[in-house]
Amino acid sequence: IVCRVGVCIFFLTFFGTGPASAGYAYITRSITREFPTWVWSDFWDAFKTNIKQGLVVLLFDIIVVPLLLLAAFVYFQFASAGNGTYMIFLYMLIILFVMLMTMHAFIYQIMVTYECSIKMLFKNSLLLAFAKFPITVIISLISCAVIIFASKTLDPRFSFILFWVFLYGVVRFPLEFYAARTVERLIEADTPE
Repeated sequence: IVCRVGVCIFFLTFFGTGPASAGYAYITRSITREFPTWVWSDFWDAFKTNIKQGLVVLLFDIIVVPLLLLAAFVYFQFASAGNGTYMIFLYMLIILFVMLMTMHAFIYQIMVTYECSIKMLFKNSLLLAFAKFPITVIISLISCAVIIFASKTLDPRFSFILFWVFLYGVVRFPLEFYAARTVERLIEADTPE
Protein backbone atom coordinates (compact mmCIF):
# COMPACT_ATOMS: atom_id res chain seq x y z
CA ILE A 1 0.00 0.00 0.00
CA VAL A 2 2.95 2.36 0.63
CA CYS A 3 4.05 2.00 -2.97
CA ARG A 4 0.53 2.72 -4.27
CA VAL A 5 0.22 5.84 -2.15
CA GLY A 6 3.63 7.09 -3.30
CA VAL A 7 2.82 6.44 -6.97
CA CYS A 8 -0.56 8.17 -6.63
CA ILE A 9 1.04 11.20 -5.00
CA PHE A 10 3.75 11.25 -7.68
CA PHE A 11 1.30 11.31 -10.58
CA LEU A 12 -0.98 13.88 -8.98
CA THR A 13 2.00 16.14 -8.32
CA PHE A 14 3.75 15.94 -11.66
CA PHE A 15 0.89 15.41 -14.09
CA GLY A 16 -1.78 17.36 -12.28
CA THR A 17 -5.50 17.07 -11.99
CA GLY A 18 -6.71 19.03 -14.99
CA PRO A 19 -8.81 22.09 -14.14
CA ALA A 20 -7.86 21.89 -10.44
CA SER A 21 -4.19 22.20 -11.40
CA ALA A 22 -5.09 25.23 -13.49
CA GLY A 23 -6.70 26.82 -10.42
CA TYR A 24 -3.61 26.06 -8.34
CA ALA A 25 -1.37 27.47 -11.08
CA TYR A 26 -3.39 30.68 -11.14
CA ILE A 27 -3.04 31.12 -7.38
CA THR A 28 0.70 30.45 -7.60
CA ARG A 29 1.08 32.90 -10.46
CA SER A 30 -0.75 35.57 -8.48
CA ILE A 31 1.49 34.98 -5.46
CA THR A 32 4.71 35.15 -7.50
CA ARG A 33 3.62 38.40 -9.12
CA GLU A 34 2.49 39.78 -5.76
CA PHE A 35 -1.08 40.29 -6.98
CA PRO A 36 -3.77 40.38 -4.32
CA THR A 37 -5.62 37.09 -4.40
CA TRP A 38 -8.57 35.48 -2.69
CA VAL A 39 -7.46 31.88 -2.70
CA TRP A 40 -10.83 30.15 -2.69
CA SER A 41 -12.74 32.38 -5.12
CA ASP A 42 -9.80 32.91 -7.50
CA PHE A 43 -9.16 29.16 -7.55
CA TRP A 44 -12.75 28.47 -8.61
CA ASP A 45 -12.72 31.27 -11.18
CA ALA A 46 -9.56 29.85 -12.78
CA PHE A 47 -11.04 26.34 -12.52
CA LYS A 48 -14.16 27.41 -14.47
CA THR A 49 -12.25 29.52 -17.00
CA ASN A 50 -9.80 26.73 -17.88
CA ILE A 51 -12.09 23.72 -17.53
CA LYS A 52 -12.09 22.74 -21.23
CA GLN A 53 -8.34 22.90 -21.74
CA GLY A 54 -7.72 21.38 -18.31
CA LEU A 55 -9.94 18.41 -19.17
CA VAL A 56 -8.18 17.95 -22.52
CA VAL A 57 -4.78 17.88 -20.78
CA LEU A 58 -6.15 15.49 -18.15
CA LEU A 59 -7.59 13.20 -20.85
CA PHE A 60 -4.25 13.31 -22.69
CA ASP A 61 -2.49 12.28 -19.48
CA ILE A 62 -4.98 9.50 -18.75
CA ILE A 63 -4.36 8.03 -22.21
CA VAL A 64 -0.68 8.74 -22.90
CA VAL A 65 1.00 8.17 -19.52
CA PRO A 66 -0.33 4.60 -19.00
CA LEU A 67 0.54 3.73 -22.61
CA LEU A 68 4.10 5.00 -22.09
CA LEU A 69 4.44 3.01 -18.88
CA LEU A 70 3.01 -0.11 -20.52
CA ALA A 71 5.38 0.23 -23.47
CA ALA A 72 8.32 0.73 -21.07
CA PHE A 73 7.32 -2.42 -19.18
CA VAL A 74 7.10 -4.44 -22.42
CA TYR A 75 10.46 -3.13 -23.67
CA PHE A 76 12.01 -3.90 -20.30
CA GLN A 77 10.73 -7.48 -20.50
CA PHE A 78 12.18 -7.91 -24.00
CA ALA A 79 15.47 -6.29 -22.97
CA SER A 80 15.69 -8.59 -19.93
CA ALA A 81 15.34 -11.56 -22.27
CA GLY A 82 18.59 -10.53 -23.93
CA ASN A 83 17.49 -8.34 -26.84
CA GLY A 84 19.62 -5.17 -26.59
CA THR A 85 17.66 -3.30 -29.27
CA TYR A 86 14.71 -2.98 -26.93
CA MET A 87 16.96 -1.39 -24.31
CA ILE A 88 17.45 1.54 -26.70
CA PHE A 89 13.67 1.86 -27.05
CA LEU A 90 13.33 1.68 -23.26
CA TYR A 91 15.81 4.54 -22.78
CA MET A 92 14.00 6.58 -25.42
CA LEU A 93 10.70 6.03 -23.58
CA ILE A 94 12.27 7.05 -20.27
CA ILE A 95 13.55 10.28 -21.86
CA LEU A 96 10.10 10.89 -23.38
CA PHE A 97 8.44 10.31 -20.00
CA VAL A 98 10.82 12.74 -18.25
CA MET A 99 10.23 15.37 -20.97
CA LEU A 100 6.47 14.95 -20.59
CA MET A 101 6.84 15.32 -16.83
CA THR A 102 8.92 18.51 -17.16
CA MET A 103 6.47 19.85 -19.74
CA HIS A 104 3.70 19.65 -17.18
CA ALA A 105 5.51 22.13 -14.97
CA PHE A 106 4.76 24.77 -17.63
CA ILE A 107 1.45 23.62 -19.18
CA TYR A 108 -0.85 24.97 -16.48
CA GLN A 109 1.08 28.23 -16.05
CA ILE A 110 0.78 28.96 -19.77
CA MET A 111 -2.88 27.89 -19.68
CA VAL A 112 -3.83 30.42 -16.98
CA THR A 113 -1.66 33.21 -18.38
CA TYR A 114 -2.52 33.17 -22.09
CA GLU A 115 -5.43 32.33 -24.32
CA CYS A 116 -4.03 29.80 -26.76
CA SER A 117 -5.03 26.61 -28.51
CA ILE A 118 -4.19 23.18 -27.12
CA LYS A 119 -1.58 22.76 -29.86
CA MET A 120 0.16 26.02 -28.90
CA LEU A 121 -0.13 25.12 -25.22
CA PHE A 122 1.74 21.84 -25.71
CA LYS A 123 4.22 23.38 -28.15
CA ASN A 124 5.17 26.28 -25.86
CA SER A 125 5.41 24.08 -22.78
CA LEU A 126 7.64 21.65 -24.70
CA LEU A 127 9.90 24.52 -25.78
CA LEU A 128 10.15 25.76 -22.19
CA ALA A 129 10.82 22.21 -20.98
CA PHE A 130 13.74 21.96 -23.42
CA ALA A 131 15.03 25.42 -22.52
CA LYS A 132 14.87 24.90 -18.76
CA PHE A 133 15.34 21.13 -18.61
CA PRO A 134 18.20 20.84 -16.04
CA ILE A 135 16.68 23.13 -13.42
CA THR A 136 13.20 21.66 -13.85
CA VAL A 137 14.61 18.14 -13.39
CA ILE A 138 16.50 19.19 -10.25
CA ILE A 139 13.36 20.71 -8.72
CA SER A 140 11.39 17.60 -9.74
CA LEU A 141 13.97 15.32 -8.09
CA ILE A 142 13.73 17.30 -4.85
CA SER A 143 9.93 16.98 -4.98
CA CYS A 144 10.28 13.24 -5.66
CA ALA A 145 12.56 12.92 -2.62
CA VAL A 146 9.91 14.56 -0.42
CA ILE A 147 7.23 12.23 -1.82
CA ILE A 148 9.37 9.14 -1.26
CA PHE A 149 10.31 10.25 2.24
CA ALA A 150 6.68 10.91 3.19
CA SER A 151 5.36 7.67 1.72
CA LYS A 152 8.16 5.51 3.19
CA THR A 153 8.39 6.94 6.71
CA LEU A 154 4.77 7.75 7.51
CA ASP A 155 1.77 5.47 7.80
CA PRO A 156 0.21 5.27 4.29
CA ARG A 157 -3.20 6.53 5.39
CA PHE A 158 -1.62 9.35 7.36
CA SER A 159 0.75 10.32 4.54
CA PHE A 160 -2.13 10.41 2.05
CA ILE A 161 -4.19 12.67 4.36
CA LEU A 162 -1.13 14.78 5.14
CA PHE A 163 -0.43 15.06 1.44
CA TRP A 164 -3.88 16.46 0.66
CA VAL A 165 -3.86 18.83 3.61
CA PHE A 166 -0.29 20.07 3.50
CA LEU A 167 2.29 18.25 1.36
CA TYR A 168 0.65 18.87 -2.04
CA GLY A 169 1.37 22.56 -1.67
CA VAL A 170 4.88 21.95 -0.36
CA VAL A 171 5.79 19.50 -3.12
CA ARG A 172 4.09 21.26 -6.01
CA PHE A 173 4.73 24.88 -5.06
CA PRO A 174 8.45 24.99 -6.04
CA LEU A 175 7.62 23.63 -9.52
CA GLU A 176 4.73 26.04 -10.00
CA PHE A 177 6.72 28.99 -8.59
CA TYR A 178 9.63 28.28 -10.93
CA ALA A 179 7.30 27.80 -13.91
CA ALA A 180 5.44 31.06 -13.18
CA ARG A 181 8.71 33.01 -12.96
CA THR A 182 10.04 31.37 -16.13
CA VAL A 183 6.88 32.10 -18.11
CA GLU A 184 6.96 35.69 -16.87
CA ARG A 185 10.64 36.16 -17.76
CA LEU A 186 10.87 34.30 -21.06
CA ILE A 187 7.50 34.63 -22.70
CA GLU A 188 6.22 37.95 -21.44
CA ALA A 189 9.60 39.64 -21.96
CA ASP A 190 9.39 38.75 -25.67
CA THR A 191 5.75 39.71 -26.11
CA PRO A 192 5.32 43.03 -27.94
CA GLU A 193 3.11 45.60 -26.25
